[in-house]
Amino acid sequence: MQDVKAFILDNASEMSHQKILERTPAEWAAEAVRRAGIDDIIFGMETDGDGAYKKALFISALAPLVTPEAIRALAAQSCAALVSDGRAAALVCCGAAVSSAPDMDGALAALEGQSHSVERIECDDQMIFLDGYAQKIEISNILRSRIMAAYMANGVDIRDPYNTTISPDAEIGRGTVILPGCLISGDTKIGRDCLIGPMSVICGSVIGDRTTVNASQIYDSRIGDDCTVGPFAHIRGHARLGNHLRVGNFVEIKKSDIGDGTKMAHLAYCGDAKVGERVNLGCGTIVVNYDGKNKSLTEIGDGAFIGSNSNLVAPVKIGADVFIAAGSTIAGDLPDGAFAIARSKPYVKEGGAYKYLKKDGKTGKET
Repeated sequence: MQDVKAFILDNASEMSHQKILERTPAEWAAEAVRRAGIDDIIFGMETDGDGAYKKALFISALAPLVTPEAIRALAAQSCAALVSDGRAAALVCCGAAVSSAPDMDGALAALEGQSHSVERIECDDQMIFLDGYAQKIEISNILRSRIMAAYMANGVDIRDPYNTTISPDAEIGRGTVILPGCLISGDTKIGRDCLIGPMSVICGSVIGDRTTVNASQIYDSRIGDDCTVGPFAHIRGHARLGNHLRVGNFVEIKKSDIGDGTKMAHLAYCGDAKVGERVNLGCGTIVVNYDGKNKSLTEIGDGAFIGSNSNLVAPVKIGADVFIAAGSTIAGDLPDGAFAIARSKPYVKEGGAYKYLKKDGKTGKET
């Protein structure tokens, strides 16, 4: 509709700045206008007098539920208003009919004051004006239902739409299952045949095909194909994970590149690291990236095995196929194929425990 210019009015209202499912009401109205085929959109009212458009479409920022279909039908009229309970949600007229209007009431009054015959078209039952927080909840529920319906129509299996929130800007592939309690926000992209949830949070991230994210949180990161994440994993800070990874329970990854086939099964921290392919980080492994002042890089080569409860003190470079025995603290570089063990020698005094346990070593009775 190249001959129509749209004006989003009612922007001065306090409620017009309240975000609903990541968008302001004005942004929801503008999105409906764009989907109706109108690209010339102004937030507010201007009097440019350029004469480049034949029709003016006014739409209220307090009516974010107006649909593209309703806008297209309205724009086909010469002079009409989309109304609900006497209030105008949208209005169309010839380009010069209204030269200035701060809000919808003003635009309608200006048009009727010029003795124009305005056809009033009643909205459907889902038209709600954003007058307060109670209406915000109602509008949110309706918009959420529309978003869920659109994803499900495209082959996404959302098991509990009423307890799931998905951004209208997200992309989710066919065959993916979204379990209850998930929050997917921003421009997140999720591939095909994934299993997300329950209770997962994914913000501004990219998830590959056939990947599982179970009860975990992912922020501003990328995860490849055929990965398993969670439960209770935390991936953040522009981390980049390859394909066929296992990131298990209570693992945190921050600002790290992780190669294909690497495993961190449980209770590990990996920050500011570059980890190769097929690496095993055992339970309790800590990449010690922060010395209290600076954060430094840790590099781990392909095929390395890091034993449980190991500390890698950055900056440090671990070569390919290195084996680090459990309980080691490594603060220096290791060449390819090296075996490293760094444990203090245990001191053992037979029978010495009974002094601290306050027991008789022969009878086992308390002393």
